[in-house]
Amino acid sequence: MNTALSSQLNRFDRLHSPAMGFVDLSPSTNTRNGISHRIYQRREALFSAGDTFEGVYQLRSGSAKASICSASGDEYVTEFHYPGDIIGIDGFDTYQHSQNLRFLETSSLVCIKESDISQLLKGSDGFGKQLLKAMSHCIVCEQKMLMSITTCTSEQRVALFLLQVSKRFHQRGCSAEDFNLSMTRTDIASYLGMAIETLSRTLTLFQHLGLIKVSNRDVKILNYNALKTKARSKSGHVLVN
Repeated sequence: MNTALSSQLNRFDRLHSPAMGFVDLSPSTNTRNGISHRIYQRREALFSAGDTFEGVYQLRSGSAKASICSASGDEYVTEFHYPGDIIGIDGFDTYQHSQNLRFLETSSLVCIKESDISQLLKGSDGFGKQLLKAMSHCIVCEQKMLMSITTCTSEQRVALFLLQVSKRFHQRGCSAEDFNLSMTRTDIASYLGMAIETLSRTLTLFQHLGLIKVSNRDVKILNYNALKTKARSKSGHVLVN
C-alpha cells in the first residue's frame, strides 16, 4: 500500500464518529490514491441502473435519492441518503448498478475506486466496519419499508417517515424538530407507496391536529409524542423505529 493511501487510512480510523455513523475519508483530488472528492448539483445523476460499478461513495454533504424504474418507465423511490451514508453498494452483486442515484440538492461526496476497496479493507478496520454496516442498513431498511407498506395505514407511514427523518437529522447534530425536506412530495409519496393526494391530505390532517407545521418543504414538529402515537400499532408498539 502506498504512503499516501496509508495516510488516508490513518485519518479514516482516527476521525470515525460512531455517534453520526460518519467516517471521514479525507477528500483528495489525487485519484491515484484511490480516494477522490466530487461535487454534484441538484438533479445531477451519480449513476443509473445498468451503469458499470466503479466504486462506493460516502455522502459528505447534501442529500440524494435512490430509485428504480418499471418497464413502463415509472419511477419508484427506494431510499433517501444523507451525509455519512455509504452509497453504491448495489453494484457489488453484478458489477452493474441496479438503481438510479440522483442528487436532491448541491452535494459533495467521497469516491473510493472499486480497485482500491480491497486495500482499504485490509488497511482500515473502520472502513470495513462501516461498509458492512451500510450493507446491513440497506437490508434492514428494505425489510422495514416492506412491513410498513403492507401493515401500516397511510397516517402511520407518514408519521413514521417524519420520525425517521427527524432521527437522522438529530444523529447528524441538526435540529430534530425543525428541518427542511430536500425531496419533493412526489418523491415522498413514491417512497411511502401512496398517491401524492393521500400524502397531502395526511400532512394537512397532521397540521390540523397540531402535530406539525409545514411551509413549502420546511417541517416543524410541534408535538413529537403525539406524532409518535400516530406511528403506533394497535398493540401500542412503534412499527418502525
